This record gives sequence, C-alpha cells and structure tokens, in this order.
Amino acid sequence: MRSHHRILSAILFIAVLLAAHSAFSAPVLLTVADTESGQTETWWPHKNTTDSPWFDLFARQNLDLIRPTAAPRLSPAVYAPAALTNANARTLASLFGAQNVLNGQTTWSCQSDQSRHSCTGTFSGYFLQNPRSETPLATTATASAETAELAKLLARNQIAVELSSAILSLAQTSEKDELPDLISKPVIVFSSLPDADTLVQLRKALKSIIGVEDVAERWIADNALAIELNPAQPALSDADFSRIVQDFASLSVPNLIIRHTRSTPQGALFEIVKY
Repeated sequence: MRSHHRILSAILFIAVLLAAHSAFSAPVLLTVADTESGQTETWWPHKNTTDSPWFDLFARQNLDLIRPTAAPRLSPAVYAPAALTNANARTLASLFGAQNVLNGQTTWSCQSDQSRHSCTGTFSGYFLQNPRSETPLATTATASAETAELAKLLARNQIAVELSSAILSLAQTSEKDELPDLISKPVIVFSSLPDADTLVQLRKALKSIIGVEDVAERWIADNALAIELNPAQPALSDADFSRIVQDFASLSVPNLIIRHTRSTPQGALFEIVKY
C-alpha cells in the first residue's frame, strides 16, 4: 500500500507540474519577506518540509514556482537573509535556474475589535527578469475575519491574485525545448527527484562509473536537479559523456527506477522514480 501511495503521489505531482507549465512556462522564485510589529521574518520556509506562506497562494494563480526546499544543502543561514537586495535575489535565483524573481517585502498591520480581527498587508518590491529587467510592484489588501491568522490569509490571497496578474502580463511565456544553459559543460539532469536520500544514492551511483571522479549540483528548477561531472576538470568529450550516460542508464540502484528520457546539447535528462 505504501508503494502504491508513493506512485499515486508522484503521478499527482507530475500532473500539477504539467498543469502549471500549460499556463506559464517561465519559473519564478519567490523571495518575499514579511514584516510585522517591527520584526522581519525570512522569506525562506521555516522547515524543510514546508513552503513559504505565499507559495500555495501564488501557485493557485497558475504560476510555475520554484521550491527552495527542493535544493539540497542550501543553508537558510547563508541564502535566506530577512530581506534581499535585487542583486542578491538575482544571484540566488541562478542557483535554482530561475528566470524570474518576485523580490520584496510585505508589511503587516493587524487590529482587533471584540470578536473581529482586521489585517492589512502592504507589498513593495520588484519583479526581476533576465537579463536585467526590474519592474517595481506595489499593492495593499485588507481583510477581516474571526482570527488574525485567517484575516492575514485572506489579505495574502488578494495580494497574490493582484501580483500574479501583473507577473503573467510581464513575464516571457515562450516554451523552451532545451535545458537551461548555465554552464559550459553538459550536465546530468534528474527530474522528479523524490527526496534527499535519493540524491545521495544517485551521486554514489554516478561516481561508481569509470571516468566519473566527482560530481556537483549546478542548478535546480521545476523539480529538476542538474549534476556536473568532474567539476574541477575540463569538459568530457562527447563520446565519454555519451558512454557515461549509457552506463548510468543501465545501472541497478536499489528502490529506484532510472530512465533516460532525452538528451540536448546541454546534457542528458533522467526521470527518477522511487518505489
């Protein structure tokens, strides 16, 4: 039953990704911090298993969003200061393969009157696009509810709807058939990576192949993780890279299905399924 549940979850997750791609193909990284009562909370998720409070609200508006929690070994202490400059947001986005970033801060003010709570959120920030486009965005929303948490949720939703509409009109929506070309070497790309333990297994499997001495994560986007082979050495020849791809596709890794789905000049894409 557990394996069936995992397979069903994977199918549902892939369906959600496909639906998002049909609406908006350029992935967006959210770096939106919250400030309330003079305290600013980081835009980074509080726990490795949860997303930013903005994530689901923006995702419902058919934006293709990047999950920071999907990036292995990125420390919030290093990559998640409470508020990012636009320059730092762009630099961070390159680690995720993000083409677009919504960077800014939302300031909250809440008041209580007997059994009702009213919260106002004011967003101020920028929508950043490659190569250097910066569009200022600002909006304010107020909502009332029985609890302050619900009032903030309703106000967040209003802000997400308005900003998503602006983003959809600004962002480039052209489909790209090739993998992101962020480094000069071809890379191994894992799609639908189930969890961090799976990544450890895949790294070990790659390094067991003749000609692979070391591996390094290079970018992450759309639930796909790119691995560079022999990062401290010159690029492999086309023949050596093709041989490694074939050897990797034929490996038997416990509890994993490794399927070579396609290749481009930027690298080879593998679908990873855990059972």
